[in-house]
Amino acid sequence: MYLIRSGFTRRKPRHNFKITSKQTELRLDWTKKHRDFIFAPEIIFTDECSIWLFDNNHEGWFRVGKDSEIIVDKRSGKIHCWGAINMMHGKVAFVTFRDNLNGLFYKSILEEDFLPNANALFPGGYFLQGNDSKHTSKVATNFIKKKCV
Repeated sequence: MYLIRSGFTRRKPRHNFKITSKQTELRLDWTKKHRDFIFAPEIIFTDECSIWLFDNNHEGWFRVGKDSEIIVDKRSGKIHCWGAINMMHGKVAFVTFRDNLNGLFYKSILEEDFLPNANALFPGGYFLQGNDSKHTSKVATNFIKKKCV
């Protein structure tokens, strides 16, 4: 009762996925441009994600009328994953890590984990990646131009 009288309410926290209108427009343009794309068996798709190790979606006490987003140190409590898949062979490579992914680290993943498997399964195949800054960094771009199709 004390918390309620003090202006708090019990509810689940609000989470925001912040994406700008420019990012939304770029994603929509890319989708429209590639809507007729035919997936070929020699294409390898890559992407990364983060997995939270604890549940930050439980109810809690938040001030009435306030957004009260959960604020968590973005480096704690999660594991990052990078993977490459293909429609014919399934998993080509999969890596988990705790460090932040940057261009140099991405290059090492491609060199040590991706290329040996990709070259064994698909000599001369293609790989698709996102347009993230770590993918388009100078070190990653130079490596991809030299070593990847």
